[in-house]
Amino acid sequence: MSSNDTETPPHTPANGPQPAPLEAKELQDKNMERLRAYASFSYQLVIAVGAVITFAYLFSINFFPVGLTAGEAVLFVFIALAFGFVYSIFWLYGTFSALWAFQTVLWIVYKLRSLYHFLFHGRRPRSDIYFLHTARWRPGKRWQPTRIRRSGRKTVAAGSQKMLLPHVFQGWLPGLSSLMTFMLMAAVAFSKANVVFTEFLEAFFFSGIFTLLFLWIISNIRKSAGGKAHGAAPSYFVLGLVFAAFPLGIVIFFIGVKALLFPVFAGIGIRMPHVSIELPESERGSIDRAAEVLGRPLLDCRRTAGGRLLVHDADIFWTAVGSVSLVQFNISESSATPFGNRETISRKVDLRIDTANLHIIKAVPQLDPCFDISSDMAFQAGSHVLSSAAVQSLKEMVGAIKMRGTPAHIIVRSHGDAVNSGGAADGTSPDNQNLLKLRAEAVAELLTSLLIADKPSMASESADSHEPRVNCPLDQQTTAHQVEQCNVPNRRVEVYVNYARPKTGDRISLN
Repeated sequence: MSSNDTETPPHTPANGPQPAPLEAKELQDKNMERLRAYASFSYQLVIAVGAVITFAYLFSINFFPVGLTAGEAVLFVFIALAFGFVYSIFWLYGTFSALWAFQTVLWIVYKLRSLYHFLFHGRRPRSDIYFLHTARWRPGKRWQPTRIRRSGRKTVAAGSQKMLLPHVFQGWLPGLSSLMTFMLMAAVAFSKANVVFTEFLEAFFFSGIFTLLFLWIISNIRKSAGGKAHGAAPSYFVLGLVFAAFPLGIVIFFIGVKALLFPVFAGIGIRMPHVSIELPESERGSIDRAAEVLGRPLLDCRRTAGGRLLVHDADIFWTAVGSVSLVQFNISESSATPFGNRETISRKVDLRIDTANLHIIKAVPQLDPCFDISSDMAFQAGSHVLSSAAVQSLKEMVGAIKMRGTPAHIIVRSHGDAVNSGGAADGTSPDNQNLLKLRAEAVAELLTSLLIADKPSMASESADSHEPRVNCPLDQQTTAHQVEQCNVPNRRVEVYVNYARPKTGDRISLN
């Protein structure tokens, strides 16, 4: 047989035989199916986590939304992502800011252990012996090799390993950066003088120490196994439990569920603290009863288009999802602590309001309020002397004024009706104008004495009957009693307050 007739063996790639096209397609289909299964499981897991977080938040505020639809289940995904983002940012901060403290503790423990071995066992740990000068380097010191050999025989391996963190956390540069980060956030907490914010940072700082402790344990487990990662490294489930569940439990133990979840739901617009709201006139009774419970006025003297009520200092705990919103009004009491004033809720009122009727106004700085009192309650007919009920009402008003900030300028305006005290129907007689002016001055004098520490500038004036709240008919078919009752809302004294340093949401109450 000639050389030309010799059969050429088929070419075999160096990487081995390649799968047939059909097998490759089946392998690709299996990979895609596995990928879809992973994606579906991840999506369901995120929804489950979001649902757990949402129910924990609803349980903490004692509320369950009404009118949820199946499509709003996607909200759970955004809640889970928002919670994961907020928690991850602060958890990383806590871990990094605690690095310098953990390095310091490890250094002290290591030095104490070295001293113990040297004093009570006549030797140093093997990790120290490795750094001693041997006879190779110092030929004149012949005692050192003998001591090294003797210590090497006597030192127990389990007690002589040097305690190390992972390589990325070792050295003076990460420790110095960690210390600077810790001092920066401490300065921010001190400048804000906010107890809740300070406790928030403290909780994540301790959770960071716990995280570094487990990193140190894992690092030493790997080292004791001879540097081999397989066989000694914990499973992914254990790592996830350590780096997620345990630090989370520490944070919840220190600050509670509310402090951890409130920023999440405030970030996605479900919770809105310290805002102004507009309500229909049908909610007037609920607002009046809430004001009686709290002992401070809630309604603003101004009315929007359509006669809607304007209410300030509302804490919205749930809105935009479902058909019912949860609105809270509260009274807080401050107590001094080393990190600032802690505000604790002493009285509160929760209102469930139809979401369609709720209009939210969030302004920075907050809207300046306007309070009013009824002239029929504050004065006797034809008199400008304040009654005891009016004095008590003005004291409650002062409490509401101070709660919002430091007043800089106050304007008191007295309003009358179209029927003056003398019985004339023009509402512009000198007696009526003078009476309204005296009433405004009486209210301004009392407010000045109650706000003597704040020293706001005070002005008083009479608005006569030019700005009625309601228009009452004056015809022959209307009796005098009906006109009198109709004009009750028009006879009032309004107090407009402008603030020098308004509070724009720094108040945080979690009780």
